[in-house]
Amino acid sequence: MASLPFSLNGRLVLVGLVLIGFAFVGCGGGGRTSNPGLAATITLKASPETVRTGQSVTLTWNSTYVDQVDSSNFGATRVRGSVTAGPIMGPTDYYITCSGPGGKVTATASVTSAAIPPRSLAFVVGSSWEMQRLLYVPIGFEDHPEFEVDVRELPLGSTLLDIDPTGNRGLILMHEPTEPYSAVINEIDLDGPGADVGRQLSRGGQLDAFYTKQGLIVMNTDRGPEIYTADGSLIPSIGHLNTKGIAVNGDGSRAMIGDDFGFSITTFPGLETVATFSSERDFYRPQWNPTYDQIVFNNHPVDGVPSGVLWTIRPDGSNKHQLASNAYSPHFDSTGNNIFFVSPNIGIYVIRFNGSGLDCVREDKRQNVTFLTVL
Repeated sequence: MASLPFSLNGRLVLVGLVLIGFAFVGCGGGGRTSNPGLAATITLKASPETVRTGQSVTLTWNSTYVDQVDSSNFGATRVRGSVTAGPIMGPTDYYITCSGPGGKVTATASVTSAAIPPRSLAFVVGSSWEMQRLLYVPIGFEDHPEFEVDVRELPLGSTLLDIDPTGNRGLILMHEPTEPYSAVINEIDLDGPGADVGRQLSRGGQLDAFYTKQGLIVMNTDRGPEIYTADGSLIPSIGHLNTKGIAVNGDGSRAMIGDDFGFSITTFPGLETVATFSSERDFYRPQWNPTYDQIVFNNHPVDGVPSGVLWTIRPDGSNKHQLASNAYSPHFDSTGNNIFFVSPNIGIYVIRFNGSGLDCVREDKRQNVTFLTVL
């Protein structure tokens, strides 16, 4: 405070003046002054963090106490937002740098990719006691070896049962030569070396195992169906005996369980029976159409009918008919319109879900395809 004198009717008066200081921050030519009390922050997230080769990711970023983007390698122009980036062709790092009253900050996000072409077939060539290799090929290029991706060698004595929805993990049945009637189910990293047998999930009388679209693991054992989370935790469910095959619908809310007398429709993952239908065919490795209410399955040899006959049926037990013979490992594509299957020592075939348009997409008389799935 400063005092200034002046005269009022001959009297000398002191008046106090309060001087208030203002700080102005210039825009444009004046530069920017950092305020240490308002520290700038920024986050950058990629979703998903792992994709198949050729797919895209969503990048989302947010920030505080910044007002401009200094640089980014994905075209960001605002200090917060969301964009689609890709295609991802390999390990990719994204970054964004912003600045403002709170200072200058940078955020990064990393994306990895599995060596899987978008919309591809995954298949195994070889036998369990010889060298087996897992291959991928884009749908539409099945008969073009130059488009194949040789993923890895499988462990000796194993049978590949399924591949998870991301294409990064697989379930294998490990046979033990000294105990031919005993086997274990392991989960392996599909990017790992051929000798890697992965982590053991279950031991004993294992019949089959597969992943649901939601990433749960379903095992068909001599104790009945068992359902596990991705980290290996058992999910409580109703017991079912003499199970021949299990299938789960696309949204993961229902299951079909086949037995010696027919099949049941149940809730999932609780496996509470909703309806039961009789059938004279055994349900081996059934598959539920991801789009339509349709189930396809192979049968065990019964009543003079050889194994390898491909059947279709609706979940209410209606519209059952034969689709093809000498057909194994059936799998729907993502649309549900097409079914791919293996005809041993002949090739890989595709047929429309309604039974029309049978076509051989890959001749395979020498390599012995033993497993097929659609990613």
